[in-house]
Amino acid sequence: MENLVNKNLILVSGAVRSGKSKFAENLFRDSVHVTYIATFLNLSSDKSWSERIKKHKSRRPDSWALVENFSDLNHEINLLSNNSDIIIDSLGGIVYSYLDMKDGEWQIFSNDFIKTLTHFDGRIVLVIEEVGWSISSSSKESNLFVDRMGELSYDLNKISSNSYLLIHGKALNLNILTEPNE
Repeated sequence: MENLVNKNLILVSGAVRSGKSKFAENLFRDSVHVTYIATFLNLSSDKSWSERIKKHKSRRPDSWALVENFSDLNHEINLLSNNSDIIIDSLGGIVYSYLDMKDGEWQIFSNDFIKTLTHFDGRIVLVIEEVGWSISSSSKESNLFVDRMGELSYDLNKISSNSYLLIHGKALNLNILTEPNE
């Protein structure tokens, strides 16, 4: 993988209901041309999920474009104008959508996703669920999800300009923390 950096890529990570999406949205509160890419399927059959989506949508300006229920994320990003801002909410939806890929296919997709983000000239905020801070699952699928989330988050951090961790609604700027020796 070539060494690429996107000076306009901001990562916002944290636990479930930590305030990640709201923080990400506030980063672009004064922006006019924002595209919000919702990566989890909008399933109208799940009432609690529909309520959560409705709450998220109510916070966003009507002028923001919405992309959801798509089949190719990289293609959707490439369709957007380079002078627009993007919020991708969230990495978990991406990993989950492509969980059935074999390891080699997943690696190709991950590399393509990173290249897509680095070649986009507009600002991007990527929301990431922190996983793996609890007990390990006995499920092969759950462990695969956690491993892919962790690995892709780590790789994305290498190409980002800023990274925030949300805990209890408070944001920690991870860029001011020291890094361990590699």
